[in-house]
Amino acid sequence: ATAAAAAAASPQRGSAGSLEAPRLRRPSMPVEAALGGGGGGAEGFLANPRDVQLHIYHCDSLTGFLNRAVLLQAEIPIYHVGVEVYGREWAFQYFENAWSDPCISGVQCCSPGRACGFEYVKSVNLGPTSLTEGEVVSAVAQLRRSWLACGYHITRRNCINFADTFVEQLKVPQPFPSWLKAILEAAANPTADAIVDYTWSMSKWWMLRNQEQAEAGRRGSVLPAGGSEASCGNFWLLPTMASSCTSLVKAPASG
Repeated sequence: ATAAAAAAASPQRGSAGSLEAPRLRRPSMPVEAALGGGGGGAEGFLANPRDVQLHIYHCDSLTGFLNRAVLLQAEIPIYHVGVEVYGREWAFQYFENAWSDPCISGVQCCSPGRACGFEYVKSVNLGPTSLTEGEVVSAVAQLRRSWLACGYHITRRNCINFADTFVEQLKVPQPFPSWLKAILEAAANPTADAIVDYTWSMSKWWMLRNQEQAEAGRRGSVLPAGGSEASCGNFWLLPTMASSCTSLVKAPASG
C-alpha cells in the first residue's frame, strides 16, 4: 500500500522510481557533439572517461521529502537517474507537448550531475565500459530511435528502465543497483499497477487537453464551455518545468 501511494502521489514528476517533471521540447544536440563537446560538466565525478556512473536525484521537493521521511526506510525510494559515460549524462523522460508526435526522442543529455529541475543526491560508479566512444555514439543513436518521448510510462517505461537498458549495453563490471528498481517492483503489484496506470492516463489526458487549448488559443480560439486554464502542474499540485539542459532530437528514421 505504501508503494502504491508513493507511486501515485506524484505521477507526473520524474519517472516513478524517478518520476520526471513534464518538459517542453528543447533545441536538439547531435549525439556526436554531445559526447565529444567536453563542455564543462560537474567537476570531480570521474577520473576515467570510460567509467560509467549513475547520477541520482530527488525528482522534486515532494519526492525528496517522501524519500527522507518514509520511502528510504521502506526501501522503495523514488529517484530520477541519469547515466554518464564519456563526459555526458544521458536520461529518458517525456515532454508534455510531444504525446502526439512519434518522432520526438525522449533520450536527452546534460552535463554530469547537473540535470536541470532535479536535486542531486549522489553518484554510483559501475566501472569502465568496454565500448569505445564511437560504439557509445552508435548505441545512443539506436536508443534515441527506440525510446520515444510519447512512449513514456510512469512505471513501465521510464528513466530507471532506460538507465538499466543503457548500462547493460555498456557492459560494465558492476550490476545495476537493485534498490533503484525497488519502487518499480513494488508498483508491479496488480492493485498498485492499476491505480498508477489510471492516474498516469489521467495525467496524460490533462496534458494533451492543455496542449490542445494552448494551440487553439494561438489560433485565436477560446476555451470550450467549462474549460479551465489551470495547468497540469496545478491540477496535481506540482509545478511543471522546462529543462534548459536537455538534448531533444527528432528520432532518426530507421535504415
